[in-house]
Amino acid sequence: MLTMKSVAEFPAQAKSWLLVLSAACGLLIASLPVNAQSRTERGELTYAIVKKWGVVVQTQHHKNVRRWAQQMVPLFAKAPIGRLRAAAVATTFEGMNDELMGIAASKTPITASLLGDPHSDLMFTPMLPCRILDTRFFAEPLAAGEIRNFLATGNSFASQGGDFCQIPNNLGAVFLSVTVVQPDSAGYLTLYPSGTVFRPLAANVNFTAGQIINNQAVVGMYNNSAFSSTFSLYTYARSHVVIDIVGYFKPAQIYPSQLDCSIATKTETVTSQSTHTTELRCPDSTTMATLACNARDPNGSPFAGAADAVIMGSDIEGGISFDTGTCFYKTGATQTLTTKARCCRYRTFR
Repeated sequence: MLTMKSVAEFPAQAKSWLLVLSAACGLLIASLPVNAQSRTERGELTYAIVKKWGVVVQTQHHKNVRRWAQQMVPLFAKAPIGRLRAAAVATTFEGMNDELMGIAASKTPITASLLGDPHSDLMFTPMLPCRILDTRFFAEPLAAGEIRNFLATGNSFASQGGDFCQIPNNLGAVFLSVTVVQPDSAGYLTLYPSGTVFRPLAANVNFTAGQIINNQAVVGMYNNSAFSSTFSLYTYARSHVVIDIVGYFKPAQIYPSQLDCSIATKTETVTSQSTHTTELRCPDSTTMATLACNARDPNGSPFAGAADAVIMGSDIEGGISFDTGTCFYKTGATQTLTTKARCCRYRTFR
């Protein structure tokens, strides 16, 4: 049978909630299958689900818990016991519903996309604010209901009352600071990519008559020859407009690079002794790719006196700004030892 804690064991503020929960579970148990073997577990799982998510139903979804429980009776009664078990341990309300209805396994998992993916993302570049538009330099402000295209990229914006800004071409979007100056009546301003078939209904700046008000907006740029350098501006009411560019979004670029390597060499004459250690350092900011101990003959011929010089081992250690390679020798006669290392770094072409 369904096991429930006594209401007396709970604080007074929780008693009313448990009474609602008990009534809801009573409705559920009365509708469950008669199968004695599964009735106890099904009842326990049902109680656990209602108890766990009743507060969420009431506080976040603003539904009556008793009514919600009544609506869930058919699902609790017919769901396979495995689904009930999974629903009882679900960590979210949506996850519990998905488990009960058997759709959790069919959902495609959401994977985080790579931030700064050069194949799809746009990279933001902030800049010192630079004026690209000021209609106060024109004879008249923008007319009510007027749509006009303005430059967003290039070097000089003097033709539209702006300054010398040096904005690169082929941008994905521009980040603008938009100011409406003393409109004739209340209205709004909308900025959007030039070439858009329908003007968006959204507003970037809302204003009242005679007001001076500012807002910021990110405006997309069409990637084609006709509209790659302009954006469109619509004003509901006759007004002056001042726009500064404060940054832009540009497709990430992959710069080709190649491995730039050099050979570090150390040659020394070793007198007859039992052991000898040689350390070789790569230039700063390079990585030691390979280390050759007793690399005296570049043609690969047998080393002279090889029987008297045994390589006991080698090691490469990375430092803060340079790598060090160490060769450990065992010698039996006076001879010349040459230690070589290949030191590499990436060279980038921009």
